[in-house]
Amino acid sequence: MNFRPHIWFSERELSFLPRHFVRTDALVNSSSIHWVETKLSGRYYIGPAGDDSIIHTFLDQVFYFEDHKEAMLYELVWAGR
Repeated sequence: MNFRPHIWFSERELSFLPRHFVRTDALVNSSSIHWVETKLSGRYYIGPAGDDSIIHTFLDQVFYFEDHKEAMLYELVWAGR
């Protein structure tokens, strides 16, 4: 097993949204949360989809990633689901 201490000993899910995080469009579900926690290693925030989109309701949540590469990978995997 590949042990990565920066994943185990750091807080990856933040409770606030930093300005430099990148917003994704795919909605959050339990499977996508598990995927992010096991496949990615960077910090992220789960928050509202935003009021700029009329498609989403206020209950819909999306991922915001610190690393734009992880955001792109997440979108490629989860956008069509």
